[in-house]
Amino acid sequence: MKNRAHLQSLAIALLTAALVVSLTTADGHAAKIRKNTERSKLPPGELTDHALGDKAIWKDKKLGELSVVVTAVKRDAVSRRRADGCSYDFFEGVWAAPATKWKNCYGSSGTAKVARKGKSKLFPLKVGNSAKFSVKGKSKRAGKKASTWEITRRCKVKGTANVTVPAGRFDTYRIDCSDKWNSYRMYYSPELRFPVLFFQKPLKGKSGRRTHTELVSLEPAK
Repeated sequence: MKNRAHLQSLAIALLTAALVVSLTTADGHAAKIRKNTERSKLPPGELTDHALGDKAIWKDKKLGELSVVVTAVKRDAVSRRRADGCSYDFFEGVWAAPATKWKNCYGSSGTAKVARKGKSKLFPLKVGNSAKFSVKGKSKRAGKKASTWEITRRCKVKGTANVTVPAGRFDTYRIDCSDKWNSYRMYYSPELRFPVLFFQKPLKGKSGRRTHTELVSLEPAK
């Protein structure tokens, strides 16, 4: 409860900061990244305290502003639904872990069995932490046959950075992940216990989508 109350007070500050930043960012995608936050001042990054009804508003460089709401919290997954109709579950609520189920997301729907490989883990975050996830999935795109596939996603906490997004300015941990198709980068604020900036891009020679997504506001459920 203490963490939830702290998050709610931070959300109020976030909404105020978002208004101020919006006056200075013409296109809403002027994220600034300053490397090497002093690690001694950055506490371990605890996993998000997910709760039913939590709402985050993101700004995607291609899709524009989107709200994302927590629709279920289970032991093995957290379910979220975006305003554009995409819904997805992600493994144990671990940011950067692969999705276990998704529907109407960028033209694709599917399911996957996700498991940790080895004893390594990301959370609580600290520089050098790493994790591997094995994934066996089945997906289908509109007008195409369903396909099955297997991947391993590798993630590592690579460093720290001070990041400015529409929601404000935050000291963060940088998490880098990759699989056989894409590379991913996330900046996670231990103060918010929430990510504030995402990047995704296909690996060289692979087809796929690029994303650039910034946090605008965070509204914890009451």
